[in-house]
Amino acid sequence: MIKLQTNPILIESVKEKDMKSILDWFDSKRDIFYKFAWNYNKDPKVIEDLFYNSIMNIYDGNRKLKKNTNFEAWVISIFLKECWEIQKNNQEEPFVTDNVILNDLSQLESKYKDTIILSYFMDLPHDQVAHILQVPIQAVKTNLLTGIQLLSKDFGNTTQQEDCKEFQNQFFDYLNWSLVREKKIDLEIHIHTCQSCQRVLGSVQNVVLTLREVGNLEIPNGFMKHITSKVNETLTRRLLVKKKRTIKSIVLSSLLGIILVVGFFTNGFGYLYYSWLDFRQLEDEQMLGYLKSGLGEPLNLEEESNGIKVKIKTAIADEYQTLIYFEIEDTNEESNKYMINVFDGVYIENERDILDDRSFPFFNFPIEKIGQEKNENIFSGKFSLLPISQESGTIKLKLTNLLKVTEDSSSPEELIYRNYNEREVVVGDWSFDIPVTKHASVEQELNKQIEIDGVPITFKKIYFAPTTTVLEYDFERMQGQKHINEIRIQSLENEGKISKAHLYGYHYSRNGFYQSSFDSHYFEKPKEIKVQFSSILSFIEDRVTFDLNKESTSPQTIEYLGNTISINNIIDGERKRVEFIDAQVEGREYESLHFEFKTENDEPLNMNYHSSDGVLIDRNGKTYDQTEYNYFMSNTEPPRYFQTKIDVELFEQGSNEGVFPDKLQIHGYSTINYIDDVVEISLD
Repeated sequence: MIKLQTNPILIESVKEKDMKSILDWFDSKRDIFYKFAWNYNKDPKVIEDLFYNSIMNIYDGNRKLKKNTNFEAWVISIFLKECWEIQKNNQEEPFVTDNVILNDLSQLESKYKDTIILSYFMDLPHDQVAHILQVPIQAVKTNLLTGIQLLSKDFGNTTQQEDCKEFQNQFFDYLNWSLVREKKIDLEIHIHTCQSCQRVLGSVQNVVLTLREVGNLEIPNGFMKHITSKVNETLTRRLLVKKKRTIKSIVLSSLLGIILVVGFFTNGFGYLYYSWLDFRQLEDEQMLGYLKSGLGEPLNLEEESNGIKVKIKTAIADEYQTLIYFEIEDTNEESNKYMINVFDGVYIENERDILDDRSFPFFNFPIEKIGQEKNENIFSGKFSLLPISQESGTIKLKLTNLLKVTEDSSSPEELIYRNYNEREVVVGDWSFDIPVTKHASVEQELNKQIEIDGVPITFKKIYFAPTTTVLEYDFERMQGQKHINEIRIQSLENEGKISKAHLYGYHYSRNGFYQSSFDSHYFEKPKEIKVQFSSILSFIEDRVTFDLNKESTSPQTIEYLGNTISINNIIDGERKRVEFIDAQVEGREYESLHFEFKTENDEPLNMNYHSSDGVLIDRNGKTYDQTEYNYFMSNTEPPRYFQTKIDVELFEQGSNEGVFPDKLQIHGYSTINYIDDVVEISLD
């Protein structure tokens, strides 16, 4: 990893024409820079020349260096310019590595590739990337998100709510732990209500994890030695030409290259993901099942602060999550009810040591509330952490505040949502050392192939874990111009027990297949399961370009798939806005269009989303106002979201001045097809 900092000693060495310091520095970082260069040209000889040219440019550029110069950023900027030069002469070449992510990255358009390499190979912050590329920070975040989506298998599924763009621009600060607490809380709440953002964030996390774990490439023997010899010959020749009296021998460093290990990416969604349930008798029975089977032990760890007792009953861990069962009792005269404030009151002090931050969290938000607590001052429940990274260990849990239950509800989702919005908390200090042991899941091969709505689907495996059931499957994503982004499963049935798919339990796994999670069937040992499908989400590629009159202030209309779309240029004071109106919903083939505005030279314009509007329609044709629909309270599959209006500001690359477009390019559209197929699968 390149750690950016001002290096005054190295700067003075460069100013004093100390080539040894420059060569030593490059020698220590040759692995990461070689991988950097490989993405622009795969010929080792060309890369060798690139290193040489960069080193000489650094040596000759000493006059530009000041004491407060960020040396690493300056070097990377020079190296990148050399990469651009060799890329101009780069011909189509066969892949020379088994690393798929590197192969795909090397084929990306330069603005996406540059941003990703600088951000994740060189570990530069956004402001440094923006400075090197001479673009606004917002353009860095936009290009980073687009580039990573292009590297993922989910690109094209971008159906969004009104504020999705704003939240998605915060993803990288969130994953880098640099998002301020208030925005972090709002983002986490939004993720739980927006499947689109949850999916995009999952894709981003998977790709970023893969980028962080990309190994070094094989460097030819004597690589740095050849460069050093060439540099030495050049300096010697220069000295002879200038008729220097004495040629100082350049002491070359021994080639003890320090292999840079790309730092492990920390905590994709953070250590805590939230799976709430105000649990009563059924949860007690489930916990009793864990205890009877030896999967857990009664802990009954208790701490009291400000008259409120928090008891940790037990902890259950497997490869998917770690469940913490708790009980909270208010012993004060007021006898209030409190629940754990998972959004802003839970800390794992040793989370980097004990939790597996490479795991993809199962967003298992509760489906229903079970039973009623007899005591008005007691709240019992569970919350879910990432799985532990070891076979056993101790979780150091710290609670700093609890959330007051001011409004009860039969729906735990609504209970949490409403009470969190009230944000009435009690501050305290409750700390626990919780012993946990990871328990293995039961894995079973399926290898069953079916076809639904013309799409071949293969059930790979099913995992029966103590805390959840995970069904793994795959499907053919490309069907001509049709890209299958997602196939949703409604439920899994075992001998009459129907488990709905967890609302946020669908994701693309690290082994390259799709997974859906359900309630645990660990103790039932099923012989047969029934899988009911729900819908297929697709992106249809359909590239069409429309010419626009950027001078016009009157509505401009175009026809697309039987719909009339209006483009309006609006001058709002000193701001220029563009309205994209696609109001017709009835009979429409698509929910949303994938498009971009361009200049007359076909240069894409950056879009800053001002507002958007749309309508929600379920499979039965019922229409919902998007401002009234409550994802927390809905027990049904999410409705289709038909986008009807988008209001944007447009900017050319590197400019903050608003412009009107010359062209509209539609790349295609997203659509959802509802299905009801049920598949029976026999288990051994």
